Amino acid sequence: MALFQDGPISSLEDLRTYESSLLDTASIEGVSLSNKIDLAQQELSNELLRFLIHQLEPGESVTPAKLDQVVATDPLRRWHALRTLSAFFRDIHHNQLNDRYRAKWNAYDMEARSAARLLWEVGVGLVRDPLRRPGGPSLSIVETEQEFPQTLFSVTWVAGSAEESAPSDAVLFSPTFSEQPRLTIKDPPSRATGWHVYAGQNQHLLHRQTEEPLALSSAWTMPSNVLMDGPTVPFGQAPDYYVRMQRLIFRGS
Repeated sequence: MALFQDGPISSLEDLRTYESSLLDTASIEGVSLSNKIDLAQQELSNELLRFLIHQLEPGESVTPAKLDQVVATDPLRRWHALRTLSAFFRDIHHNQLNDRYRAKWNAYDMEARSAARLLWEVGVGLVRDPLRRPGGPSLSIVETEQEFPQTLFSVTWVAGSAEESAPSDAVLFSPTFSEQPRLTIKDPPSRATGWHVYAGQNQHLLHRQTEEPLALSSAWTMPSNVLMDGPTVPFGQAPDYYVRMQRLIFRGS
């Protein structure tokens, strides 16, 4: 799973699962959904931090850096999506004073509060050693006599033999002539020991192209114009433990 601090934990497609006409409404009313996604995530970060302070202190001092360990579990992502929709319709209602939008605002606000209560009961998942998702790789071109297909590339950080981060945003390789893609990556976290490359024609179906993790300083050039059918792109780190209301629940205990 991605970490909470990896970026927005809900997408427009996630929001449309709850409200199918959302994009049309946003366009008609002139309200930025991306701004509401960011606003909801900032509001959640404050509430998550307050929750962790109440549950962990005084035994464990909690600072804003604790949010780096929070995993974007399904209950947390649901809360974020509903909180975003509540903020969206609240904004439109204040602009239009339309009772239909007020009803949607109230309904999503109630659902968001219920989602928050479920999260506190299920628990906020944390990792002990977070491995943030990479930024998108840098893409360059190598001249070749082969024809390479249009391809999407994503990368992950690797730590040790088992840990792997959530994937980066995909970058598109769209050749004009006989061109071969070459990837590099920068700013590795201190825990990273290597990186993997994933590729495909569909952003939702990328396969690993590296049998072993690449060295942090190395570049990767696509060796063939036929993609490897390796493992699919990972979800990222799973929680090592959960913080629930009034108690800690450890995985496997």
